[in-house]
Amino acid sequence: MIVREIACKSILTKSGIGAVDYAANPYVGCAHACAYCYATFMKRFTGHREEWGTFVDVKVNAAEVLARQLRRARPGGITFSTVTDAYQPLEEEYLLTQACLEVLAGYDHPVSILTKSALVLRDLDLIRRLHDAEVAFTITTLDDEIRARFEPGASPIPARLEALQALAGGRRPHVGLLRAAPALALRQRRADRRPLWRVEAGRRRLCAGGQPEPVRRRPGTSHQGA
Repeated sequence: MIVREIACKSILTKSGIGAVDYAANPYVGCAHACAYCYATFMKRFTGHREEWGTFVDVKVNAAEVLARQLRRARPGGITFSTVTDAYQPLEEEYLLTQACLEVLAGYDHPVSILTKSALVLRDLDLIRRLHDAEVAFTITTLDDEIRARFEPGASPIPARLEALQALAGGRRPHVGLLRAAPALALRQRRADRRPLWRVEAGRRRLCAGGQPEPVRRRPGTSHQGA
C-alpha cells in the first residue's frame, strides 16, 4: 500500500449527488480495494497512475481546513465517504475522520457516514453527540468468503453486522443497510434465504435498498460462482 501525507486546500465540497449537499473525504483512494468500486474515476482528477486500492493519500490537515470552511458554509447535510471510506484501516492511525467529527460537533449540519468498516464504533459516543447523524453500512452479502474476494480490505461481514446492531441500539444515529452488487446478492440468496433487511438491528431507522450498482471488476477478478 502506497501511503502519502498531503495537505489539502478544501475538505468540504459541494456535491452533485441528489440528496447530498456537501461531501467530505478525508482520504484520497481506499485500502478496501473493492472490485466493483465506482470511485476509480477519481484517478482522472488526482493524477494517480497506481491501481485503485493500492494507494491512499492522507489529508493530514483535514480537520483544520474543515473548521475554516464551516465558518463560511451555508446550512446543509454533510456526507462522509462519497469517494473513499472515511473509516478505512488508516483511520485507526491518523484519526482524521474522528477529528472532523469533533469539529462538526460544534455545528448543526446533519451528518451522514457511509462505511464498510466496524471501526466506526470507536467514535460511537462522538457520533451521538452530533446534532443529527446517520451511519449507513454497505453489506453486499452475508457470505464472508465472497466478501473477501470482492471487498478484501473491508471489515468482515460478522464484524459489520455486530457494529450495525450496536449503532441501532441507541437513539442516534440512523442506520442504512445497502446492497451494492447484484451478482453478490444472488449468491447470498442461494447461500442464505434470509433477506438482508431481516438482520436484527433494533427498531431504529434500518433500511435496505437502493438500486444495485453494476459490478465493475478489475482484471483478474472473476464473478464465477456468484
